[in-house]
Amino acid sequence: MAFTTILDIERSDKGVSQLPDSPLISSTELKALFDSLGNLAIDKFITHINEISAETGAGNIGAVLPEGFTGSKNIQSILNQVGRKINSLDTASHQHINLDVLNGLTEDVVTAYNNLVDLLAGIEEVESSLTNNAAAIPTSRSVYQYIQSILAVYPTASQLFDTLYPVGTVYNTTSAVIPFTQGTWTLITSEVKGEKSIYIWERTA
Repeated sequence: MAFTTILDIERSDKGVSQLPDSPLISSTELKALFDSLGNLAIDKFITHINEISAETGAGNIGAVLPEGFTGSKNIQSILNQVGRKINSLDTASHQHINLDVLNGLTEDVVTAYNNLVDLLAGIEEVESSLTNNAAAIPTSRSVYQYIQSILAVYPTASQLFDTLYPVGTVYNTTSAVIPFTQGTWTLITSEVKGEKSIYIWERTA
């Protein structure tokens, strides 16, 4: 239903324009004629407001149909089609070809999150040094400093080698290949014992 309008026939007997220059009517009738057009407009405006406010109001307000939309060119028609499209998208999202995969990923994420929560549940603080506190976790710097302190006490591989094989060490092998890559090794002599050749090396540097 279209909005109510003011028809020509409704205005035909209103106002004073149709009266003669010297109307033979009472002052009350003359005042009523002066007010009649204004009252007609007010009454129609109130009716129009009520029609817009009604549930059917949007169906009487024109609109340009967006691309891909069909049907009546009014706001209610567009709202109906938008609602249907939203519902179809929601249905399609629950019928996605990879729905099981996506649900599985979601479950994996939830499981990983819960495991992380369980892991951190007993942690109450972060400490800057390694301690025997079961409710604290150390910073990466404190772990680094702890490892460095251990390395400072224990010899390096090179230092350990020099301790085991100092300069002047004599070493026997059954191969003519230099026995170690660290240090300088000089072949002193070789001899045959039974079916084996023995090579005698000395570390000279």
